[in-house]
Amino acid sequence: PALVECGPHFIQHFDVLGDCDLAEVKRTFGRRISIVGNYSPVVLARGTLDDARREARRCLDAAMAGGGYVMSTSDEVPADAKLDNMKAVVEYVDAHGRY
Repeated sequence: PALVECGPHFIQHFDVLGDCDLAEVKRTFGRRISIVGNYSPVVLARGTLDDARREARRCLDAAMAGGGYVMSTSDEVPADAKLDNMKAVVEYVDAHGRY
């Protein structure tokens, strides 16, 4: 909350393993700031194609409504991320994540 009071345009990297719930952050602050992140980088490296799409859907369902959400990992793209998983996320967001 104190960070939002400083007046940033966006807050980046809501860690999926952290103590912030993406949907709650969106409900509480989504009219005042844009939100970037919360996609689990572990899914890109270790998940299946269905896992990758499901994680993208989770993020969009939690934060897309009303605008101001940018799909991104919660931290980095791991060196061992599967290219097919990354493509699946891009395709899912392209199909379902446009404003």
